[in-house]
Amino acid sequence: MATLAVKGVLTTAHLAAIVEDRSPRLTVTAQVLSEALGAGQKLAPWSSRRVVRCVCEMVARRSALMLALGLRTLLIHTGWVAANRATGEEASQTTATGRSTDRCSTGYTTVAFDGGVYSKFGAYRDMLRAALDHLLGPELSSKVHFELSHDGSCFGAAVLAVAATKS
Repeated sequence: MATLAVKGVLTTAHLAAIVEDRSPRLTVTAQVLSEALGAGQKLAPWSSRRVVRCVCEMVARRSALMLALGLRTLLIHTGWVAANRATGEEASQTTATGRSTDRCSTGYTTVAFDGGVYSKFGAYRDMLRAALDHLLGPELSSKVHFELSHDGSCFGAAVLAVAATKS
């Protein structure tokens, strides 16, 4: 019999279902816990379900914030942030990393995601957007579009390989 103290007893699918449970008595959470902990388990009390849902939401928010921080770091490093914040003569200055913002296109950029967390976990997409809004500001963040990639991770690896050979 599994317990919540066992690492990995709740899968990403479980976490998503718990976070997105909006039923008044958290019945989806009760079903997920019963499934994850074993069919013989009695239903977890409502207060326990609330705590589990709160912890799952904190884990998902932390993950979204960490991903948004990584995206922000890449956007700063490539000069996109500086180029999109700059106006007029400021647009051709250099970033903190010494890169010229002339190379960076201003305007919109797209970040492609591959996988079930982004495609099947709607609340996570909202958390990611909120975290990026917080880190970049809503005006700049609105220029970053999220897209689901249907090409798989092999396509991403090919793009990285081509980019590495051209630099």
